[in-house]
Amino acid sequence: MDQFPLVDERTRAMLPSQSLRRETTLLIDPCYDDPENYFSYDIEGQIYALDVNPYGTKTIEICHLNRSRLKSARKERLDVAVDIIKSIQKLVRSGNVAAARAFERLFRRRLMADGCPYAAVARAVRRDPEAFGVKLRGRVFPRAKRRLAHE
Repeated sequence: MDQFPLVDERTRAMLPSQSLRRETTLLIDPCYDDPENYFSYDIEGQIYALDVNPYGTKTIEICHLNRSRLKSARKERLDVAVDIIKSIQKLVRSGNVAAARAFERLFRRRLMADGCPYAAVARAVRRDPEAFGVKLRGRVFPRAKRRLAHE
């Protein structure tokens, strides 16, 4: 089985003199492509291709991105993200905006930053909390106070 599928097999470099640049692979390269444009997750941690795009679908298949260990790890991260968002929501509703902002900073720093494991899962929850079972009542994340120009 060919592990480097191409959009068009006729462009495959078959000789050392042929440039690899003419090939358009169906695999997502995270060095050049933003995986968040191709993937999302369900409430169980399963990854799926957004808009059933062939790049996401083929990358999931070839890299076995829905193996149970990865799914379980994503589910754990997802559950933590949901719990923190619910806590932020409760703090906002109770009027404790300062604590809510502190939790949001923690959420961004410890769950969403580029170096965090499964950061894309936390970002997906942050982007669309309702898709992960968080019932929204007003703003979840408090707006930062704007600084005046003369401050």
